[in-house]
Amino acid sequence: MNDMQLILRTPNEIVYEGPASVITGVSELGAFQIYPGHMAMTATLSFAPIEIRHGNSTETYYVRQGVLNTDPSTNQTHLLAYSCEQARDADINSLSEYRDFVLAQLDNEANLNDYQVKFLKESSESINAMITHIKQ
Repeated sequence: MNDMQLILRTPNEIVYEGPASVITGVSELGAFQIYPGHMAMTATLSFAPIEIRHGNSTETYYVRQGVLNTDPSTNQTHLLAYSCEQARDADINSLSEYRDFVLAQLDNEANLNDYQVKFLKESSESINAMITHIKQ
């Protein structure tokens, strides 16, 4: 078994659909590597650089607020994410602007419900992690 099928999807699009020989990333519980035929696994991701290897090529994506699921019976891995972009396309200026927008929304916390506050705080944390990772 040389490859598995990976589907990386956001609410708006399928970002990646194709073969992968290794998927590397970090879930909220720690680092992981997934190989073809991996046991069933479900993991949540706040912010994670996800590395997809296939043959001699490697692509890195920045994933925010996602759920990863492996299915050994079909040799597929699905990663559903709120946001995902290729690392080479990540722009610190636009991320900083979005973080400022999120923080401005949090300044009006009295007008937000509990879910909105939690979502915005998690977004702010994942954006900060993403900016830190890009600067390294």
